[in-house]
Amino acid sequence: MTQCFELLSLRLIIKTEHGESDEFGSFWLSDDGMAAFDIHLQMFGIEAETVLWRTSQSVLNGDYPPPWAIIAFDRDYPVGCHLQNARGANQAIKYASFNSLRDKPTQADRNTLSAIVVMTKDALGDVAARSPFLQPYWEILRFKNEMRRWLLLAEPLSADLIRSLELLDPYILLEVQGGLDSSIRRE
Repeated sequence: MTQCFELLSLRLIIKTEHGESDEFGSFWLSDDGMAAFDIHLQMFGIEAETVLWRTSQSVLNGDYPPPWAIIAFDRDYPVGCHLQNARGANQAIKYASFNSLRDKPTQADRNTLSAIVVMTKDALGDVAARSPFLQPYWEILRFKNEMRRWLLLAEPLSADLIRSLELLDPYILLEVQGGLDSSIRRE
């Protein structure tokens, strides 16, 4: 069952002789959210706290701004190339594998994903319009407040969906590059 939790941003208030500054500190979830995320991550052998800490470190290091949403899967799926094709030049959607938190990524890992990091609500809407893979997540997240942050724990993907994405990819790539009218893509 797909579950959605608010991803809390803990803030640091730093007081100096020159005043106060309010800075991003780290991500956290409610107790229910942490418990559900821990269960979701069992296959990877990592805990929710580790993922949230590493994500927070990426934000603090300037790798990317705090994301609007993270879509998390319970295992790696070979759909990274599909997501790259669907997003085109839009870098406001990134993906990663939770396995990379334990191991050094390999060349084969570049096509696998277990997390989609969405920087903005608009980016998800734009890419979901081209990808049947992202459409169900957009339907859940589209009514969520864009001033808050979200963690969506996704249901397992079906083998049929993964196969259909492989067949659809050449059409998505053509559409992103402007060579295909989107009205005929899914016929």
